[in-house]
Amino acid sequence: MTVIRSLSDYFRTLNTLLAVESWRSAEEAAQLLSVKGSHAQCKFLLAETAATERRIQIDSVFDDIACFHLMVLNALSKLKYAHAFDTQAQMVQLFNEEILQKEKDQNWFMPIFYRICTDLRLIARAADTKANRICDPEKSSYYEQAATYFMKCYRSCVNDVRADKEVTKRIAMLNLTNQLFRIYFRINKLNLLKPLIRAIEADTELYHKFSMADKVTYNYYLGRKAMFDSDLALCSH
Repeated sequence: MTVIRSLSDYFRTLNTLLAVESWRSAEEAAQLLSVKGSHAQCKFLLAETAATERRIQIDSVFDDIACFHLMVLNALSKLKYAHAFDTQAQMVQLFNEEILQKEKDQNWFMPIFYRICTDLRLIARAADTKANRICDPEKSSYYEQAATYFMKCYRSCVNDVRADKEVTKRIAMLNLTNQLFRIYFRINKLNLLKPLIRAIEADTELYHKFSMADKVTYNYYLGRKAMFDSDLALCSH
């Protein structure tokens, strides 16, 4: 990964990777849009003015997503988890509306989508566990809110039925199911997983195209759910 020395460096590197439009380059770009990336410690990216400086030059949806990412980094640096969650949620919504729903016959950008969804879940957990959070009994947890955003994205991906198997956005079904497994276990709503599991099991051809990492994670949580449901036959399988 190229060393990032300035705000311009950051956007130049990101846009170079995105221009390739390949799964591998998207995996590298995903690191530049992750709260866990090495760039997340760069003070010039954490500055409150970083995103606003770039906004006057925005010419793509990914520029907009990157600006949201810089705003998230700034919020996290100040331990403002609620604000970080709201901003990360805007990223996920934007990705869903402008990329998942509008970009046809391509899925090279999925590694970026997976990363920003994972970050939303991690930020949601931090926001929920923050000691001084003011609890509102009428408001759902951040984890539950994250699940709502994931389900909206899930529907967008599942509806991509006409695309070829090599470029379909349905490839994200398993990754999103795994995200929801983690959330529903935590908030004890495993019954909501049943239709997601049926959808995975109904498309054996697509299952072979899922990543090994996603399949291992899925089978792990499927086993945990079987133990929870006392389904010993499935658990041993």
